[in-house]
Amino acid sequence: MLQMNAVDIMQQVSVSGERSSVRAGIRNQTVQLLNTPVTDCALWVSELSETPLSELQELYRAERENVRTVSGDDGLPAEWWVRWQRVESLASCGPEDRCYELDCTTGRITFGDGVNGRIPAYSAEIQVSADYSWGGGVSGNLPAGAIDGLSGISAGELTEKDGVLSARSDCQGARCTVTIDKATGDILSVRSPSNKLSVYFSDVSPYTADSATVE
Repeated sequence: MLQMNAVDIMQQVSVSGERSSVRAGIRNQTVQLLNTPVTDCALWVSELSETPLSELQELYRAERENVRTVSGDDGLPAEWWVRWQRVESLASCGPEDRCYELDCTTGRITFGDGVNGRIPAYSAEIQVSADYSWGGGVSGNLPAGAIDGLSGISAGELTEKDGVLSARSDCQGARCTVTIDKATGDILSVRSPSNKLSVYFSDVSPYTADSATVE
């Protein structure tokens, strides 16, 4: 049976598809995320009205992971979303670079001015969509025995990737996924799809967030 002593935890909540409007022709325009502090962010810009379709198609072939499409009633792509790159400073960006700055404390996103970083919209207002995590910081203690049901996990319920074991279990009556460091046996994280709560232990290695995914 797996037991653990009281430990500090960090709580993070994931947000998917938070949309904001971007006006046309504004240099260094800003977008405000609704939740802070931000711990991770992927920003998507709707570019069909601003970028030639041929360019979007070429980008899709070259960097498929950075392009999303939404099909219309005719089955053809009606929306083209391009993932922009987060940078430490827009000063390092060229006029056509798809980049932005993010202040994690305030949740403010800043786009370029057409010289350092691309302006998202020139001709019409467009939408941007953010997938991000927010929260963090030590928010409480998890007492021994707070994670229930782990004693019933069998080898058939475990999957492994990059040295991290993932197990589906019950946590105080809610279905969740637990990740465990195979080498040490330490519990790395707990994620519950029912309440969209992620709990990361404060002394885990950097790969935990990527490994602790709920299918």
